[in-house]
Amino acid sequence: MKGSIEYTTLNTSRVRAHGLDPLDEAEAYQALKEMGYSLTAIGRRLGKSRPYVSQRVKLLRLHPKLRKSSDIEQSPQTMRTP
Repeated sequence: MKGSIEYTTLNTSRVRAHGLDPLDEAEAYQALKEMGYSLTAIGRRLGKSRPYVSQRVKLLRLHPKLRKSSDIEQSPQTMRTP
């Protein structure tokens, strides 16, 4: 079952905001995924490709020490959009 429209709107607005780091972006995508949205639907709603959304979500698999010890730098490869 999909989450509330208010929460979904808030979450997608947050993702669209400038300055969101890759891990925060990944957490927002994961929250939408847990609400029942597919990666394709998330990407469409945000103007991103499905592979882009999928790669961001995969960042959540990083070891906790890696997630805490350093910021993930945005390389041109990780910033690809559709």
